[in-house]
Amino acid sequence: MKKPKPKSKPKPTYVSGDQDLPFSEAFRQLHRAANDLEDLHLRMQGILSTLSTAADPEDSIELEEMDTGAQLQAVIRCVMADCIGPAIRDLRDMLLATEGAGAPKS
Repeated sequence: MKKPKPKSKPKPTYVSGDQDLPFSEAFRQLHRAANDLEDLHLRMQGILSTLSTAADPEDSIELEEMDTGAQLQAVIRCVMADCIGPAIRDLRDMLLATEGAGAPKS
């Protein structure tokens, strides 16, 4: 008589909408998302470098008082510093902190 196979524990899952993803797949997707954000950050830096030098980013003048080029530069710098940069850091920190808890090594 054959011994029954012991039941294996189900893999942890990440729920996303209608589908459940194993944690390892969710972490792979988060890693790709962080890479995509880094690519976007580089693209924004490229755009910023093509604009003529306008106001010094350290000047504290109101956006409405700047010319269009300076406004564009200020907005790009703000998005990079306040949104994209922190998102990249948060994702990378989370991926590093959870490595070994179901997350694949990068």
